[in-house]
Amino acid sequence: MFPFLHLLVPTAPSLSRGFIHWKNSSTAIAPLISTTSITSITSFTSLICCILIYSSITEQSRGHPGDPVTNTSSGKKQGPPALVSEADSEDEELIPKPLGEVGRLGHGGYTLTKVLAWPPKKYEKVKRFIGNLVEKQLDCELIWSDQPPERLKKIQELAIEKHTILKQYRGLWVVDNFIQGALKYQKSVLKKEKLEKEAVKGCTSTSEKRSGANSHVGQ
Repeated sequence: MFPFLHLLVPTAPSLSRGFIHWKNSSTAIAPLISTTSITSITSFTSLICCILIYSSITEQSRGHPGDPVTNTSSGKKQGPPALVSEADSEDEELIPKPLGEVGRLGHGGYTLTKVLAWPPKKYEKVKRFIGNLVEKQLDCELIWSDQPPERLKKIQELAIEKHTILKQYRGLWVVDNFIQGALKYQKSVLKKEKLEKEAVKGCTSTSEKRSGANSHVGQ
């Protein structure tokens, strides 16, 4: 266990000579200790020293717990593993967005009602609330990508404040899907109203023309 122990433990004759010199200068204590006891004590002390030296060498070879890990193959020191922030950990627990685009089933998309699997009343309540926000906050003649980012963010904040269940979805993709759906619906409504106005205007113009023609005939 200690291959260098014989180099450090002194022999009995050398201990005896050293003790005789010490004995002559310490007459009060020396008579109480024999050469044999001194040899035993010194040998035991040397053994303790050997153990301490061996432990120190072993500790240095192993390294301290706080030291960086050394890669023996490359000789480079590797630091401690990167810590995962609390924000990253919480984000991983949120529900990710499905692949594809909402409503585009023929192109690898998905249906929002099936993905969420909410009770119908809950779904309609959230849809109606976000739809009203879209109608008030956005220009429904513009597409999603042309909407002002600050207004979209405002709708997101109001939506998750009213319906906290929306916070469970990573990146608030459910809120965005509701906004996109509301924009398409409002745009279709505006288009329909525009067509109806044009139709009414066309009918009015035709009636006026007919009435004018009839008045000329009567004359």
